Amino acid sequence: RPGIQVRSVQLDDDTYTDFSALPVVKTGRRVAIQYQETDLKTDPDKRQFLCRLTRSGGGTVTSAVIGQRRFEWTPRESGTYTFAVQAIDRDLRYSDPQRLTFTVAAPWYASAWIVAPAAGGVLALLIFSSFTGWRYAVHRREVARLRDQVLAQERQARESLEQKNRELLEAKEAAEVANR
Repeated sequence: RPGIQVRSVQLDDDTYTDFSALPVVKTGRRVAIQYQETDLKTDPDKRQFLCRLTRSGGGTVTSAVIGQRRFEWTPRESGTYTFAVQAIDRDLRYSDPQRLTFTVAAPWYASAWIVAPAAGGVLALLIFSSFTGWRYAVHRREVARLRDQVLAQERQARESLEQKNRELLEAKEAAEVANR
C-alpha cells in the first residue's frame, strides 16, 4: 500500500510545517496544503490523490481525485474544517488517510458583533451631522436677517442725521443772514 504525509500548509505567503502552530485561517484567505506520497510502484506522472474537505457537522465541502501534490482552497464561511488526503497507487489501493484540522474565522471587520454597532455609530453620526448642519443654516439665515436689519436701521439713522445736519446748516445760514 502507498503511504502519504502532509508536508506543509501555506496561508497566502506564510508557510507552516508545524501544524500545532497553525493560526486561525481568515475567510477569503488562500489555503494551500502540500503532501508527499511514498509509492515506488506507480509512475510519478500517473499518481493520484483523493482529497476530501469536510466541515464540522459532517458536511463535505469538496471531494476530488487529483494528480497534483497540492490542494488549494479559499474558505468563504467560518467553522472547523478537516482536510483528508489518500494516495492511490496503480493497483487502485488507497493509503491510510492523513488528516489536518483547522479553524476558519471571519476577520474582525466582517463580524456582525463589530459591524452592527459600528454601522449604528456611523448612522448616529450622520444624523447628528445633518441636524447640526441644518441648525447651522438656520442660525446663518437669522444672523443675515439681523445684520440686514441693523444695516437698515443704521442707514435710516444716518439719513436722519444728515437731514438734521442740513436743517441745522440752513438755520445757521439763516441766522448769519439775519445777523448781517
